[in-house]
Parts: sequence; C-alpha cells; structure tokens
Amino acid sequence: ALAPPPLTYIATGGSDSMLKIWDYTSTHPTPRCSVAHDGAVVSAQWTAVSEGRRALLVTAALDKVLRVIDGRTGAVLRALTGHTDLIIQMKMSTVKVADEEREMVVTVSDDHTARVFMLDLAQI
Repeated sequence: ALAPPPLTYIATGGSDSMLKIWDYTSTHPTPRCSVAHDGAVVSAQWTAVSEGRRALLVTAALDKVLRVIDGRTGAVLRALTGHTDLIIQMKMSTVKVADEEREMVVTVSDDHTARVFMLDLAQI
C-alpha cells in the first residue's frame, strides 16, 4: 500500500506474517520498521494524512485481527477483533459522522460475516 503524500512510505505484507514499512526514497532497501502478525497479512491501507493527524495504517491478517498501526514507528495502537474465522478482505473509506471525519473499515471473513468498524482517528 502506498502512503498518501507527503509521506514517502510503502507498506508490504504477506504470508511471512510480517508487515514492513519502507521509505521508497531510500537508496538502501531496508524496512523502516516491521510489525509481526499471527497470520498472513492479507490487506493494508493507509488513512488520509492531514495536518495534526498521524500517518496510520490499518491491516487485516489471517489471525482474525485488524490492527491500527502508527505508520512512522510501527507501533500497534489498536487491535480490533470480532471475527471467528480468517479475515479475507478489508476496505476502508473516510466518512462523515455528526460533522466529524471517521474511517469506516469493512471486513469480510470465512466466518460468513461482514463487520463494520468505525475509527475515530482523533481518539487514536
């Protein structure tokens, strides 16, 4: 996943259960940070970046957990649960709720459910 400007980061994840955040302007191809998951990372998406907001990354993995990650440091800020089987897809969109922007994350799982998580980025 490519981070929004002005960030110069790319997030990658896969079957090694590791999310890696890279700076694509670096001449040395080593990750800035890595975040371990307990299953393959199936999806990663950055939140919009604006003044006063952190660069956040949301990941979905086969361990049934969504993680909200600080994109600069790799710190896991929140772990969101609720599925009883593998998360197989995730999509995120910015929505307005009571005149405030929130991130709506929708997941689908092998447990035959879809879940909606609303993230108030001001509280993270």
